[in-house]
Amino acid sequence: MVSEKPLVNVLWFKKDLRLSDHQPLKEAIETDLPLLLLFVFEPSIRKYPDWNIRHWLFQYYSLQNLNENLAKYQAKILIYYGEVKDVFEHLTLHFQIQNVFSHQETGTKITFDRDILMANFLEEQKIVWKEYGANGVQRGKKTKKNLTKAWLEMLQEPFQNPDLPKLKAVDFEIDIAFWADYKTSRQFENYPKTFQSAGEKSAWLALRNFVKNHTKKNVKSVAEPIKKTFSNSQISPYLTYGNLTSKQVFQFFKSKFKDSEQKNLDNFRLRLQWRFGCIQKFEDQNFLEFENLNATENIAKSLNIKYLQAWKDAKTGFPLVDACMRCVQETGFLNNKMRALLVSFLTQNLQQDWRTGVHFLAQQFLDYEPAIHFLYFQMQAGTAENSKLKIYNPRKKLIDKDFDSVFIKKWIPELKNVPSNLIYEPYKMTVLEQEFYQCLIGKTYPKPILDK
Repeated sequence: MVSEKPLVNVLWFKKDLRLSDHQPLKEAIETDLPLLLLFVFEPSIRKYPDWNIRHWLFQYYSLQNLNENLAKYQAKILIYYGEVKDVFEHLTLHFQIQNVFSHQETGTKITFDRDILMANFLEEQKIVWKEYGANGVQRGKKTKKNLTKAWLEMLQEPFQNPDLPKLKAVDFEIDIAFWADYKTSRQFENYPKTFQSAGEKSAWLALRNFVKNHTKKNVKSVAEPIKKTFSNSQISPYLTYGNLTSKQVFQFFKSKFKDSEQKNLDNFRLRLQWRFGCIQKFEDQNFLEFENLNATENIAKSLNIKYLQAWKDAKTGFPLVDACMRCVQETGFLNNKMRALLVSFLTQNLQQDWRTGVHFLAQQFLDYEPAIHFLYFQMQAGTAENSKLKIYNPRKKLIDKDFDSVFIKKWIPELKNVPSNLIYEPYKMTVLEQEFYQCLIGKTYPKPILDK
């Protein structure tokens, strides 16, 4: 007689790669059923225009960090490569799944459609899917009233920490059909040293260092510095991939500041609140991935392939623009002001539609959060609701933010010999100066693609 399939629950990790303050994991453990921990790398997401291997690298090494911590509980997260529905169909051949626990994900159309597909599939299989909100974002809310109030209250709530010693993890040999493609291609072997370290452990280290080393001035002007690549809080990728929750960040920050520094805490809370607002807006209006938020801003812009390619290749002839593009391609990071400069230059100076560059920059950012990215792009392009159009002068910003040319010379070595008083507009150098400083405009470094 064939024995019945084992009864289990499944914890489906998405962009919540942590073991602390994790309500789905906490409640899944409390059911006292064996629990299968699951993460899926999806080929369909790999084909989406915003995807870059750096996003998966960060997630993969975050998972490795989690599995190191889970080893003491004789547990591990099973990592699949395949479409989620196919993976679950495979699992149902071996297990009787009672519940699936997960966080909700506010993502692009590809993940939205996947979740609809999974909801229908799990219902057909008579499997209960228990979804939990993430970071205070509310789904299906008919009114916007009291959303911010609810979010502020959430920041003060106790952490939902799982009782890991009680975890009854299910070990399961992964079918090679769901992993061979990526395992043999060695996509995950090397994590670039120029990227921020991934994982929950690195997230807490970055948060502690930020609170310890940054003064009141630094916190207030967190988007300003340019000379030091990671002079900001360094926690954005950890929030993106759920190594940290906004509640954890806020409560830790609050615990380290004195009453006299309330203004400092308020400044930081407002940044977290802005982040929440963007994600909530995207949750409610996800069409902004494709369409202008401001319906009146529908004037067609002619595509200029030459301009667009020069922008992508960091060969515009504008030193700060090119340095910013090279920096983000190499490190996955750029502070807010310089991100705005890149978008403004594309949409205002080069007069290109925001959609021509939005996915390219999404691929570069290690901390790519779709909700923030698409809304921020539209804000800078002037197509968001009630957005004040900001046109950044790429020469003035250079003088304001990199007066000693440290940032420029780091990322554009072609200009390393050019003195600061000439580096703002290198095309103005005489032929003799170009020879002397070993920077030939049009040869070693490009001429500006726009009229001077």
